[in-house]
Amino acid sequence: MKHLFILSLSLLPLLTFAQNETYNPYAAEVKTVEPSGEFKGDYLLIPFPDRLFKCHFGKELTVQNDMSFEELRSFFQRELNGAISAEMAQFTSVVNTNTVPDAERETRMVHENVTFKYEPVPVKEEELSTTDKFKNKLNLKKKEEEPQRTGTYIENGQVVTHRDTREKYLAALLKNTDFLELMQGFHANQFMVMVNQLEIVYPPQANQMDLQYEKYKRLVRVHYTIFNKAGESVSGGKADAYVDATTDDAKALADAAFPEIAKQIMVTIPGFENVYTPEEEK
Repeated sequence: MKHLFILSLSLLPLLTFAQNETYNPYAAEVKTVEPSGEFKGDYLLIPFPDRLFKCHFGKELTVQNDMSFEELRSFFQRELNGAISAEMAQFTSVVNTNTVPDAERETRMVHENVTFKYEPVPVKEEELSTTDKFKNKLNLKKKEEEPQRTGTYIENGQVVTHRDTREKYLAALLKNTDFLELMQGFHANQFMVMVNQLEIVYPPQANQMDLQYEKYKRLVRVHYTIFNKAGESVSGGKADAYVDATTDDAKALADAAFPEIAKQIMVTIPGFENVYTPEEEK
């Protein structure tokens, strides 16, 4: 508690910013708003932890951009958060943690209170089959809170192998929610958007010939979780984009992938599912 108290004193000036009326994410109509203050907003955006940067092209990228691996990782942290916050700022108020005066300490506070676990990617209601929807209405759908046993094991004297084939993403889970009130005091945020992991990797579908002749596109994937004010997960998943195999300029790679990823994240936030017109979705 001592370090929280010290942090609250060091960031006390942030509490003097005024906040105007902002968008209610559960309202029926989306409204464009002006952020009320540089360090206050309904959404707080957190960058991915250093250890969760996965890159299959580190050698090419570091050489081409004259960066160390650590510098490259920091560059992508900034660029990714910048793209997501810019997209969100069109529709609501957002605080990019990378830009606050005590960014390193605030980010560390969040990361120290978060753990990660692979979870099934949430399925939208419209993507469910008619049978599943009917089961939902009758409360007959299998209880998701009862984990299904996976792997190879003995059951009733027989060797059974069961593989969980559901698509998964790296979800964030809060180990401790005590820090949330302090962060909300600094930024007045109602939600927290946590970028969990960034992957820049070979696409799973690429074969050996594709790799040899660079006839594939690099997969850029972001795993994320969105928490409400109480620390409950309200959304999450993974967002993908593809860039040419020969794109070794870090800025060009970020510009090609991150805005698309930001849009994919935006439409999974409750209340913002329909923010783009059909033309904008293309």
